[in-house]
Amino acid sequence: MRIFLVVISMALAYGPAARAAPDPAEIQCGSKFSSAADIERCLADALAQAEQALAQAQEQLNKSLRLAQPRFKGLQDQTLAAMNDALRVAQDAWKEFKEKQCKYQRELHSAIGEDALEYTACALKLVRDRTGELLDEARFWAEKFPAREPAKP
Repeated sequence: MRIFLVVISMALAYGPAARAAPDPAEIQCGSKFSSAADIERCLADALAQAEQALAQAQEQLNKSLRLAQPRFKGLQDQTLAAMNDALRVAQDAWKEFKEKQCKYQRELHSAIGEDALEYTACALKLVRDRTGELLDEARFWAEKFPAREPAKP
């Protein structure tokens, strides 16, 4: 039992420190403002911009898939529809994960009064990570199935 308590104590003590490096917006907002409320508003603005970039990344992935579609030899409409459905399901699952992970961070930091700030910082990090994943996926499809120039008459 004592070992269990030591492990739990260590996890609680080192858990927040083991968190990934802060987002550049966290550093910038923290250096501009001194109150948690001002920092949280600054991070919320950065999050709104990051969410726009995420939407653009998803559009870019959809475009890459559409451009690759003619190369799927006879499965064009079915394949694109299946890929779009799979992407939608993955995005829904990711949004649920993001919400639960950031709620966890909020609960973890509520004791020190930085719950809103940590929730927003968590969401910002996860949105930026997901944006990178979608852009990597879009690059993969664009490189694997480059768009062909239309034949000249």
